Amino acid sequence: PEPMIPDGSEIEGEGVDVIGAEAWHEAGFTGAGLKVGIIDGGFEGYEGLLGQELPDSVAFQHFGPDPDPDMPASHKIHGAACAEIVHELAPDAELYLAQFRGTFGWIDAIDWLIDQDVDIISHSISWIAGPVDGTGLHTEVADRVVSDHGVLWVTSAGNYATAHYRGAFTDEDGDGFHEFAPDENLMAVYNHGTVLVYLQWDDVWGGATQDYNLYLYDEAGNLIGGRGVDIQSGEPGQVPLEWLQAETGGDIVYIGIQAHSVDRPGVVDILAPNSTVAYPDGQISIRSPADGFHALAVGAALWDDDSLAWYSSQGPTDDGRLKPEISAPTHVSNGSYATLDDDFGGTSAACPHVAGTAALVWQANPDYTPQDVVEFLMAESV
Repeated sequence: PEPMIPDGSEIEGEGVDVIGAEAWHEAGFTGAGLKVGIIDGGFEGYEGLLGQELPDSVAFQHFGPDPDPDMPASHKIHGAACAEIVHELAPDAELYLAQFRGTFGWIDAIDWLIDQDVDIISHSISWIAGPVDGTGLHTEVADRVVSDHGVLWVTSAGNYATAHYRGAFTDEDGDGFHEFAPDENLMAVYNHGTVLVYLQWDDVWGGATQDYNLYLYDEAGNLIGGRGVDIQSGEPGQVPLEWLQAETGGDIVYIGIQAHSVDRPGVVDILAPNSTVAYPDGQISIRSPADGFHALAVGAALWDDDSLAWYSSQGPTDDGRLKPEISAPTHVSNGSYATLDDDFGGTSAACPHVAGTAALVWQANPDYTPQDVVEFLMAESV
């Protein structure tokens, strides 16, 4: 539908009807007595939504350095948009908005939410670099919030199904470079503006011994964005990761992967956020903390036909677990994004739909544990 510009009247997203939340509201379940925390990098404009798209009052705190002034407009309002969805689903739940910048700010934001005794955390964020096996800093922190504090952690799965490539390193011609296809040492990445590319491989995080290098080229074959040539030699703290960022100067750049010093066959992963790779592989395209043992990971389904969004990250995890566990509506009408003449999409929009619905379930079943809520949601999903 064509998005509307706020004119003083509330904009209700289509997800409320898709989920069937109104029947719960009419039965008296509105999230009353539940506290929901929303962690995000931007809540710009939330004050103007109070009493309309948000409750009359919310708690807000910022953690870490000041927000990036060059953050895109869609990122600045991202958290406010998530909070709107939670409020639509659970209109009487108390909302706690935790804005952060950087990992330390993120951890402080979590600590604050725990101090506020929140029941649910809605986390429409992906941390790109790290193992996808239930380990790693961000995943382990999220899991501990659930196991140690009884909080339900709901997180977006990520939007990287078409931005991810995985393959066994292949070098039939012996030139040291990976062949993405027969006789193809380079893979195209389609992007408009700034391209960001991560290379990971199967190795020990914190003591990597296999050494791969990452290169970016423009359409003329010139190297751009420097070189991803960090040393991995087994020293403590070394991780199986290279990354590069560059201005494209066009619509296409090309990726090359070199085996600099390896002694066994390896599997390489490319992730290019906000881009599309020539040979996409949606499997294992989820990112931290969606790979957690206790985090409920949410995929994105188009609200009008319930089909999986083409970009929605998929599992399984590297250790073989089902992820994401559930999907929810996306590309819904939203007051914050209406100011940009846009809808609110991605797994970012899907995640707060589940968080808000969980508040209804928990109010109706106050003796439930977080896992009980998860099992109820999965059992009632279609």
